[in-house]
Amino acid sequence: MKKEKLYFLNEDEELCFTEEHFQNIMEQEGLNEIEVFRAYPSKEKGVFWCNEHSFCSDDSSECCGKTNCDEYEPCNGKNGRCKFHSLQLYTWGEKVILKKSERF
Repeated sequence: MKKEKLYFLNEDEELCFTEEHFQNIMEQEGLNEIEVFRAYPSKEKGVFWCNEHSFCSDDSSECCGKTNCDEYEPCNGKNGRCKFHSLQLYTWGEKVILKKSERF
């Protein structure tokens, strides 16, 4: 299955979203197009994204882990990496214009 393209609203954003998210924004705000930035997988090592708290940290961070986070949940029911620990980070790419689509 092909992975959906992701986009940032601007270069200050930390969260990226699918085209469907931006189609919904255009629908709600009555826009025909929106300028966004393409999101590409980052090649940076030693950092992760916490899907529960929506923040980026380095692997040596003391804020993450069983003893430091109330929301910690081990993967596969075993101790170790938390299920909210994501290795995939994204970085900003080129500016693109998304046009309103009838399929959304």
